[in-house]
Amino acid sequence: AHISRVPGAHNLSSSVGAMKHIKLLLLLFLLENSHSQLEQLEFNGGHYRFANIRWKRVSGNLVEFTVESAWRRDYSSTYFQGSGKDGYAITGDIVQLNGEQWPMMTFGDDTMTGGQFMKLTVEAYSVSENWIYGTTVITHRYATPNNHGLAWIATFSGCCKVSPVNNLDSRDQPWSITSSVDLSVDSYSPRIAAAPVYSLPDTNASASSPGTVDWVVPAFHPAGRRAVTLSFANPLTVLTSTATPVTATVDGATGRIRLQLAGVAWVESAESNWALPGAVPLGKFYFVKVNATLGPHFVQAEFLFRMELRNEPIPRILYAPPHSDFPPLPPSDDAIAALGLPALKPRFYPNATYQGYPGFPVMYTIAGYVPPYSDGNTMRVVGLGVKDMPRGARLSTMRGTNPAAADFEWVPCLDQIGMAVTCFEAVESGGNASISECIAAQVDPEPAPLFTLAADYTANDPQGVLSHDMNGSIPVLVTLGATKLYTVTAYDINCQDSVAIGVLGTLPAGAELLAQESALAANPRPDPYCPRVSANSAVRRALQWIAPTYSGGMQRQICFTATDQPGGCGGAGGANATVQCVTFQVVKCRYSVGNEHQLAEVAYLYNTNWLQIWKMNPDLRHPDYMLFRGQTIYIGRLYTIGASDTLAGLASRYGTSITSLYHLNNELLDPAPANTTTWIVPGYTLCIIPNSCTGQAQGEASQGGLYYPLPSKPQGLYYTSQPAAATATPLQVGRLLRRY
Repeated sequence: AHISRVPGAHNLSSSVGAMKHIKLLLLLFLLENSHSQLEQLEFNGGHYRFANIRWKRVSGNLVEFTVESAWRRDYSSTYFQGSGKDGYAITGDIVQLNGEQWPMMTFGDDTMTGGQFMKLTVEAYSVSENWIYGTTVITHRYATPNNHGLAWIATFSGCCKVSPVNNLDSRDQPWSITSSVDLSVDSYSPRIAAAPVYSLPDTNASASSPGTVDWVVPAFHPAGRRAVTLSFANPLTVLTSTATPVTATVDGATGRIRLQLAGVAWVESAESNWALPGAVPLGKFYFVKVNATLGPHFVQAEFLFRMELRNEPIPRILYAPPHSDFPPLPPSDDAIAALGLPALKPRFYPNATYQGYPGFPVMYTIAGYVPPYSDGNTMRVVGLGVKDMPRGARLSTMRGTNPAAADFEWVPCLDQIGMAVTCFEAVESGGNASISECIAAQVDPEPAPLFTLAADYTANDPQGVLSHDMNGSIPVLVTLGATKLYTVTAYDINCQDSVAIGVLGTLPAGAELLAQESALAANPRPDPYCPRVSANSAVRRALQWIAPTYSGGMQRQICFTATDQPGGCGGAGGANATVQCVTFQVVKCRYSVGNEHQLAEVAYLYNTNWLQIWKMNPDLRHPDYMLFRGQTIYIGRLYTIGASDTLAGLASRYGTSITSLYHLNNELLDPAPANTTTWIVPGYTLCIIPNSCTGQAQGEASQGGLYYPLPSKPQGLYYTSQPAAATATPLQVGRLLRRY
């Protein structure tokens, strides 16, 4: 629900569902029977107060222009009449803009909106301050993307501006707001997030030592992340020659306008209707026109600023940066604590930008206050005015009185990717408003999750945990018999998203994924301003693998997936997934023993005898000693293939079998490497368990223990059906006897 505590300002908060685009909600809180300064400002003269123009491509050369504008509500024209009780326009009415010169759009190609009035859809109004605000949308089709290589120049113009302003060249004068259009360069114009009027504090400075005051007018591109430059379209002028000229500068990169003003005399202020009760000098009023430029494109906005003359503090937005040489004192800590504000303070443009993603809320809390008046009046009530609320955004009801706060929340949709700037004013019950403060939110497409370095750990390995680059080419080594724990960590840059880790396809025998765990501390890019950190925005999950005894030499690529939640309004978008594949290689001829294993137990697993195992591990002093957990021993010998070697020949030479060679060299069951038809090529390494005993022609692969049948002949491999007998030499036997 939008704020509506005190009568005086009106909006369609009860009809938000019927209006798709509420551009302005200025909620002004006025004391009963008070006469605001702006009411006095409008007692005569013209009716134009503010205009802002932007455009976007619809399709081809069809362009949609949007003109924001503000006008004197009681302008004496039947076209400005509406459905209000006083006969004038209120929110939802459509008025036809007219004047001494009809407001019109010219498009730069010798066409215009002639023959009919431009129509304004009223989106906000104030009876007491005598204004209406709304938008006009016009489409126009150009014959070509640009004007023979130059930009088209579209113009919104008419007459007349309001009268009581200090720059003489603006009093009751025509206005003209322009924009360039070149569809060969861009499909969107820059934008200016200007307020119709800016209230600036009295700096209480003398002419000899003028004080300074500044405020920010955001200029940006709707796609975001593009540098737009703000500049003055024309210099400021003064009311009379007796006043010190206004010194004005603008920071093109940030949009910060900085003024130096001398002491303001009453005779130099805008005219007041002294017949009204409680009339006071209104301060200095100026029209300011600015350009926002990006490459060949520019747009313009024209607005008012008012320099207060009253020696009273104006409201402030809490935690906003100071805007003058004389910032007012903030409220007490107790008063702030009573609001229950979140720990994260709001971040204001241009110092910071909120990061948003479709389907996830952008949230912050805005608070306003007004310092005590010199008359001791502490009963001021503070509200908020809001401009350019994005579609779907919500502002809570106010809590507190002075200070007071409201919560902003917006869940962007998929079609709202880009930059959104929302501006706020603190408005107190006496009619004064703060300097406008703006907050920018950059909505980017939902990012896919990312993997960090993985943790590679082999149980009981003295090396401990190793870091492994999942993007690299180094394989993960797996030892037979040992428990391998390979832990992957994934995170989402969107701190509110949730990530789930999985794998593609099936895992090799003996491997499984353990339960997923939250790993927020492992996120390399935490967002300190995240409004709601998801416990699963950074997670880890371990792959546990105890490689089977017959998998030595196996190479398997395991592809891990990190998948987030669907973005978009109501999860209408698709989930993003990142896939990272890692090669695992089981080491040949090495085995990690369990607790208190003996050589005979290991030998049984590989259909050999303890003498063969003991012989290949000279560090083992006695075959009957118990082995300790994690101790790695050799179960065979590595043999490098020669030019004339075959599987059958090797089996015959070492008294083993082709079946045993397949068991010890699991990769032989896989297709041969590229550019060859066989694994048996010179330089390749095989694991072999030789049979050193005379008469053991086929080794012990077919004698007792575990028996593995001869596998089917893989494509491209060649071998004989039965190996020839092999005989161990007396030297080999003698060595074994001497060791024992």
